[in-house]
Amino acid sequence: MVMRFILSDYVEQAMANALYDKLEDGTFAGRIPLCQGVVAFEATLRECEEELRSTLEDWILVGLKLNHPLPVIAGIDLNREPTMSQWSPCKRREFIRRLREIGFDGLFSGTRHQFMVYQQRSLAIPSIAEYSGLRPQSLVVTLNEPIR
Repeated sequence: MVMRFILSDYVEQAMANALYDKLEDGTFAGRIPLCQGVVAFEATLRECEEELRSTLEDWILVGLKLNHPLPVIAGIDLNREPTMSQWSPCKRREFIRRLREIGFDGLFSGTRHQFMVYQQRSLAIPSIAEYSGLRPQSLVVTLNEPIR
């Protein structure tokens, strides 16, 4: 399963549209025509590209924070409200399979419950009897606890 990150894709597509000019004094100017006001000036082309990327990232964050309309780039529309798939009951085995698909490791024992690990966080996997009352909020709280 390939992980896609909408903000990273947006930045990459915007940077693909960047235009650079060499100025009379030998420095470089970069701009992204689709993103009004995103410009950078640096001594080398590489530095100009890095500064332009940083400027673009800040421009996106400020635009999102202030609810400014951002241009649709390569079909990526950051103006839409994010949607989440609906939570629905599933069998324990299916739940574990889905967690593995998104990067969780193992099904380890050694505590009151079996657990899985994602980066440096652990997620307790309740027994089948406890599944009936499991809420998504409890998963988030559990996931935020560091591994002991």
